[in-house]
Amino acid sequence: MGDIAQFSTFKYELQDDYENYNYWKSCMHSYLKAHSLLDVISDSYESEETNDENEKREWSAKDGKVLYILKTSINPKLFLHISTAKTAKEAWYILTSLKKTRFRNQIPRSHACDINEMQKRKMYKASINEECETLHNFYQEITNNQNASDTSIGCTILHLVTQCCHVKVLNKLLEMATEDALSCVDEQGNTILHVAAMVGSIEKAQAVLRKKPESVTVRNHSGETPIFVAAKYGHKAVFAYLTMVGRVEGCVRSNSGATILHAAIIEEFYDLALEIAERYPTLAHARDERGMTPMHILGSSPKAFKSGTMYYSTNIAVSSWVVLETIGKLIYSCIPVYDKYKGRPISAREDIETPACTTIDHRWRDDGNSSLTEWTNSLALGCPLFGRIYQTKQKHKWVRNLVEVLLKFESNYSYENDGQFPYELRTSINAGPESLSKRNGMVSPLVLAARKDIVELVREILRVFPSAIEFLDEDGKNIMHLAVEHRGEKVFWLLRSMGTLVCSMAMGIDRHGRSILHLAAKLGEYPPYHTLASPQYMQRELLWFKRVNHVCPPHIVAHIDSHGHTAQESFAATHSGLVKDGEVWLKQSAQTCVITSTLIITILFAATFTVPGGNHETTGIPIFLHDKKFKMFMDYLNWTLFFSSQALAFFTSVLTTRYDAEDFYIMLPMKYFAANTFLFLSAWGTIITFSVAYTIVADSIFGSSHLVGMTLAAISTLTWILTYMDGMTSTVSSTCLIFYEELKWKVGVEGPLKSKLL
Repeated sequence: MGDIAQFSTFKYELQDDYENYNYWKSCMHSYLKAHSLLDVISDSYESEETNDENEKREWSAKDGKVLYILKTSINPKLFLHISTAKTAKEAWYILTSLKKTRFRNQIPRSHACDINEMQKRKMYKASINEECETLHNFYQEITNNQNASDTSIGCTILHLVTQCCHVKVLNKLLEMATEDALSCVDEQGNTILHVAAMVGSIEKAQAVLRKKPESVTVRNHSGETPIFVAAKYGHKAVFAYLTMVGRVEGCVRSNSGATILHAAIIEEFYDLALEIAERYPTLAHARDERGMTPMHILGSSPKAFKSGTMYYSTNIAVSSWVVLETIGKLIYSCIPVYDKYKGRPISAREDIETPACTTIDHRWRDDGNSSLTEWTNSLALGCPLFGRIYQTKQKHKWVRNLVEVLLKFESNYSYENDGQFPYELRTSINAGPESLSKRNGMVSPLVLAARKDIVELVREILRVFPSAIEFLDEDGKNIMHLAVEHRGEKVFWLLRSMGTLVCSMAMGIDRHGRSILHLAAKLGEYPPYHTLASPQYMQRELLWFKRVNHVCPPHIVAHIDSHGHTAQESFAATHSGLVKDGEVWLKQSAQTCVITSTLIITILFAATFTVPGGNHETTGIPIFLHDKKFKMFMDYLNWTLFFSSQALAFFTSVLTTRYDAEDFYIMLPMKYFAANTFLFLSAWGTIITFSVAYTIVADSIFGSSHLVGMTLAAISTLTWILTYMDGMTSTVSSTCLIFYEELKWKVGVEGPLKSKLL
């Protein structure tokens, strides 16, 4: 320790804006030279392989000393860029690379060539249309007329050609491009290699690198190298090529500290992210400036998992069209997805310096050799709906594989201590799990997944790290607390299925004295996606409260929080406004439907005494009395009149009933469901009655009248059924869940669990 302590006297810090870089670099060179350590970071010196253990230890000690000096002599904001550096020379290379790219002086806009708008339009048109000769002449004319320093317009042409034109056009212009033109950047600091990485063209990237190989490490104003850009835009082949020809160790981060793995996950290129995680395991737990790891990003992205989409079995009425949602679920469950990663061994010893492969192989390209993949791809092209579902299911499979890979490379300390802040651990060595729930202001991915109800991620984390089930967040809440508070139905069901493992969790009390039942009594921040209005929302809140109550022992039900309230009292206080909103909504809907039912009844009464074809003048008997269709007409008329009268009765009951919170659980939803069902049947019956009447009257005049009547009846029936399903699915599903929960509790399915809680 004394040998290291002598190097702490270097008191000059490199500022995060590199304003004092030249002075810092000169002092650092002098300091290292005075201690005979300059050869460690010298480009002209290459360490030789030796079998002498003493020499190895001596070189390792010198390298560690220099790395320590570099890490303690820079601004903390710059530390993220060298946090993954394994040698001092690598850290030095990253710092000097940042100076060359991140803080370069930009060419002022006033130095751009004085060309008129007509010339600009001509240049853009020629680039889009790939007019090679026009671009060649225009580029030659500009470069001949400009000074050596004025290369920005030539750079603009090269950028446009790289983006829009064929590689042959680019090769022709690159032959006459100067060194300054190849180094020029656009307004975002992108070189032409950045643009080639954006468009995903290996041929263009190869053409640029043949002229300027060192451009692979150049950064734009956001600190992104072409390798980073290729990962950000999801171009796997270009990414593989650039990582093969360039030095990856200094190119994996941007100015925000995000790595290439962060970029691929944020942009939802999960197949590329999976390849990066396998190829560079050290990036699996790398953090950006906000402290986010790749697992944090996945924990904040519920739609990346099946449980966050409409294809999950319990996600009912997620979309606005229930029929299409049902068809989509059916296709999703039946469609085969080829998993090209299944069974592939993962080498946990790969790192950023020794990747798993050094050549571009089939893994980095889309696997189209499988007959299954060819079949699904051809079917996806013919049916856009099928293609979208197939891509979604493929994405979900990639995400599951990515989570498995990240957790294999993730340290167990990520859920106890992540090892990246040793000075904090020295001061809180006996701290509980709750004190370690945050790092760099970010909570654990397990907490994020529990809050977002990502059951796949929670299940996988608990499988790999079973001890994480005892984790507490900064408020002293365990995983079940978080699932209950944020209405995480799937995570709650997962924990509930663990039986005795969750006994202590159900009895936990947070720092504010709240039990899980108090958290269930809180009004959810956002209504569930499958609720349509306040009554359904209130019904789901009651169902959730009673569901949590079923797993709570009596002393938790009667527990009083720090404000002196029981859970039942908290529920009544927080949901009083929702009860009033539900009452207003139901009464307004009932008033409208009462008028509709009354109109239908009036029409049906009139139709009873003015039958189709009329009556005999003498007997008063209907003319078509002995017609079979007339009997059908009268039957439909009677049933429709019965349905409409029942609808009127139920809607009147909704208007005159009481509106307590408990009434929204079963009684009011059942009344509303019955009233709407009878109204639907009466409206449908009215249309069918009209169709039969039309057939009776017009059949003697038009021979095909029965076809018209049947068609109208069929179309009307289908329309009304679809409308009814969309409007009532949420209420029906909630009511069925209520009966299921109550029946399961009554027959004692939950009895063994609750007996363990007592």
